Amino acid sequence: MRYLVLGTSAYDTLLHVSTELNDISDDMYLWADSTVQTIGSTGAGKALALDALGADVDLITDIATDAAGNWIRTFFSNTNVGLQVVDVDKTTQHTNIMHGADKRISIVTAVPTIVPKRLIQADKLIESADFVFLNINDYCRDYIPQLKAKGSTILVDIHDYDPPNPYHAEFIEAADILVASGVKLPDHEAFLEEQINQGKQLVVITKGKRGLIAMDHKRNRYELPGYNDVPSVDANGAGDSFCAGLGMRLAEGADYKEALEFATICGAVACTDYPLYNRAYDRKRVETIKKSFFG
Repeated sequence: MRYLVLGTSAYDTLLHVSTELNDISDDMYLWADSTVQTIGSTGAGKALALDALGADVDLITDIATDAAGNWIRTFFSNTNVGLQVVDVDKTTQHTNIMHGADKRISIVTAVPTIVPKRLIQADKLIESADFVFLNINDYCRDYIPQLKAKGSTILVDIHDYDPPNPYHAEFIEAADILVASGVKLPDHEAFLEEQINQGKQLVVITKGKRGLIAMDHKRNRYELPGYNDVPSVDANGAGDSFCAGLGMRLAEGADYKEALEFATICGAVACTDYPLYNRAYDRKRVETIKKSFFG
């Protein structure tokens, strides 16, 4: 089984503060409890989780030849991810203020200023992929026609989707499996029904520590609790790891309930370390936790 991820990688600076920033005043003075430099963004997050779970994965991602990009290349050299770089002029960088109970203020400090050219090797990678994770970075649109023509199952993660937002429309239309955060969705049940009516195989709305709700193409409904029995160090990458676990198990033939349970554990254990997914939680360990928690 071969997996393909399309999406951005970033160099992130995480500032952890003990203050919960519910109200932001004109002038604030904060002490950082810790500062961490690590890899970030949604393409890297899904690819690293898949790699840690033992999957064969290629990642098409945009990285420059600057210091941040070289740091990311070095990071991936210590994994088995098949890194395929789309050249840009600047590597994406974020500064994330981590506060409260896994809340985040993400400040984008650098982004590419040119539209990256389509990767020459993409045709071969798409043809060899059994399952595709398509992220909503703008340059990923260029690959949608070939992905749809190939017919591989496509999972799209639309993150904190706030409908109706035309930016997401092309990605949503391309998805066979659609995952969204419920943070900004006004009516979860209506969203599930709407997307299933549009022909999706499975639609999932994640609710963080409160679990998820989902509906499949036969209108079977799923509602699972969150798994919160591990210490949370850094919530960056939780959603990507959830998607990675979900897609991997579905591609292997698991039923929807089993795949959602596995994904729930993947998302939770991603929070126990900084670099998007904690590699100490391999597939065997995730399966053990899943069996203990869900039965």
